[in-house]
Amino acid sequence: MFNQITNSNQVDLSIVLICYNMQREIVRTVQSFLKPYQEGVDDYAIEIIVIDNGSQVLPDLTQFNGKVKFVQFKSKHPSPVEAVNHGIKMASSNLVGVLIDGARMVTPGMCRDVINVNQMHHRVFISTLAFHLGPEIQNTTVFKGYNQELEDKLLSELDWIKNGYDLFLASTIALSSINGLHGPIAESNAIFANKDIWNELGLFDERFISIGGGLSNLDLYKRACELENTKHVRLTNEATFHQVHGGVATNNTIGKFNDLFNQEYQSIRGKPYSVCDKIPELYKNMLPQVEYFFGKNTNKNELEQFKSKQLRLNTVLAKYAENLHFK
Repeated sequence: MFNQITNSNQVDLSIVLICYNMQREIVRTVQSFLKPYQEGVDDYAIEIIVIDNGSQVLPDLTQFNGKVKFVQFKSKHPSPVEAVNHGIKMASSNLVGVLIDGARMVTPGMCRDVINVNQMHHRVFISTLAFHLGPEIQNTTVFKGYNQELEDKLLSELDWIKNGYDLFLASTIALSSINGLHGPIAESNAIFANKDIWNELGLFDERFISIGGGLSNLDLYKRACELENTKHVRLTNEATFHQVHGGVATNNTIGKFNDLFNQEYQSIRGKPYSVCDKIPELYKNMLPQVEYFFGKNTNKNELEQFKSKQLRLNTVLAKYAENLHFK
């Protein structure tokens, strides 16, 4: 039985979403953080702060009827780091989550599980795995015909609003999360902690001024993993799913900015970047869709059901991109 979050006297969780030229994507991301999609938590308990970092065309969030705080912010550099920190400082809740890339949809239990885990521990840093929508990472699929129109059709076929955990059936794991649930990862694209931990970390390091923030998110994750006397918990069934939108790191050739980003990191930290090898504690057993993704599902009926859904997704793919399919 899942816990129902019912505290109506305060905001239990603030979410900071960074937006830059993602009019289509940010709408779905915001929608994925609200009821009826989010389970076990009420809208009044969740504060959503969208920081637009200089978009040419602003997103239209009027459909959310005052449930979103929208802020136009102009950073001094191409990096979103200043905008992220501005959002964290704005947050009403003591518990703050950050998605430095607002194009990432989330699963239906994200808010509930974050709040529950935070209540279980005195000092806890909460992270999630990252996925790309589509049958391969978007660094490759965008060169094979995968685009926003095709992605819209896949999400429509999936009926994602009613079947949020089926996003695992329509995605592939991001390179930064390639080691999966039981291994070290380079970054988390939905990071949560209380403000005392955020302040101890000094928020995101604003010396990362490169386009897209360079390795700022990886740097933040690494420093958080290395904090002493802090529990690190990874959510088993809750994850982020990147929508295609021309992102700096996700929708360009793999490694295009590696030299620039690595040089900036070394100039700031005085050493090359390396992944923290600490393995966090997992929260909850795997749901069937998660088991299926990681090849752990043994229920015959569920296997047939999920394969059938992926077959329908492949039918959609075949109409627009011959070389793409879910395996």
